[in-house]
Amino acid sequence: MRTPAPFGTWPSPVTPQMLVAAAVRLGDVRVDGDAVVWAEGRPAEGGRVQLVRRAADGTLTELLPDAVGARTRAHEYGGGAFWLDRGVVFFTAWADQRLHRLEAGGAPRAITPEPASPHADRYADGVVSPDGAWVVCVRERHHGEAATEVENELVVLPSDGSAAPSVLVSGRDFVAAPRLSPDGTRLAWIAWDHRNMPWDDTELWVADVVDHPDGGLALRSPQRMAGGPGESVMQPVWAPDGTLYVISDRSNWWHVYRVEGMDDLVALDPRPVEMAGPAWTFGNHDLAVAPDGALVWVEPGDEGVDLVVAHPHDGHRRTRLPFAELAALSVTADGAAVVGVAMHATREPEVVRVPLADPSVHEVLRPARDLGLDPASASAARTVSFPTTGGATAHALYYAPASTSHEGLPGELPPLIVMS
Repeated sequence: MRTPAPFGTWPSPVTPQMLVAAAVRLGDVRVDGDAVVWAEGRPAEGGRVQLVRRAADGTLTELLPDAVGARTRAHEYGGGAFWLDRGVVFFTAWADQRLHRLEAGGAPRAITPEPASPHADRYADGVVSPDGAWVVCVRERHHGEAATEVENELVVLPSDGSAAPSVLVSGRDFVAAPRLSPDGTRLAWIAWDHRNMPWDDTELWVADVVDHPDGGLALRSPQRMAGGPGESVMQPVWAPDGTLYVISDRSNWWHVYRVEGMDDLVALDPRPVEMAGPAWTFGNHDLAVAPDGALVWVEPGDEGVDLVVAHPHDGHRRTRLPFAELAALSVTADGAAVVGVAMHATREPEVVRVPLADPSVHEVLRPARDLGLDPASASAARTVSFPTTGGATAHALYYAPASTSHEGLPGELPPLIVMS
């Protein structure tokens, strides 16, 4: 039987010590062969971000030595601090912001030069060429302390660090998401300028990748393919057949589009829901592509989320999953499953593997801490919709007070805190 007490005075089973003791913040999740690698931010280690590899047999390996963390200061919000290629890990080290290469059984080795001043060069959001020879990534270069003394560029460098980075794209205030086509002949990226935010006005660019006379790589015939005033485009991905897809909000909802030509985008599933969120950080993966060309994304639902698998010629399939959110998506190399970070209403996030053939079942690769909490002591969101100005409909998530031991006084309503 619950004890009546005024709202806001109930004791909580959640303590400050519980929130921080052995806590882990799960970040990017990536696939390399039959292994899955994810980032763990660890408050108990001063916020260090460790990379954890899970082999096909379930063996877990911490990849970074003690005191080494994978985290970038680029754009200050970071993200996209590591990427993988055939057993090799490329990551930005928090201590010096240089790009490092880590091979299996070896030690991290810096592959970018020492900057002119500490943390002046910051790397993020990279990709390795199909032949493994080159890395293309974002470099944020600081020439001084003022906000105007910063350059954001796309650079290319040998993946073994045998030469310094050379600039591929410059002249824009911000660049992100460089993505090479499967054959390595084209590069797609996102660019925008101050005062725009990445959820306001951004542009999708594509250029041919050619050999540079000096032995490196260069870009030829860059074209703006989509985006501009009033449109936010983000997260370009290439399918195995060379088809380019991008997320755009041109319909006022972030959705997946196939790029047919300049300003010619074809919506894959134009529904009044959003399958992505604002690009606060680098390296977001709300859209993943499978080896057979199927696209995978997640849409919010009333009770859980919908996993959408869209085949180019076989239509779409939706499956309701029991998560509050599923993010940082990657499809396994065999195309059998999608991995990501699953969020829940009543426990901490977990790394999960969801089979595409039967998404109704999933495997937990990195379980949440057992906090010993009764699920009934945590408030689960309920979706609500209500009329607003101009005849529009507004949507919200409502979290009612929850307790296993107390209830409100008769006739009392709980205080309402509105966050937008």
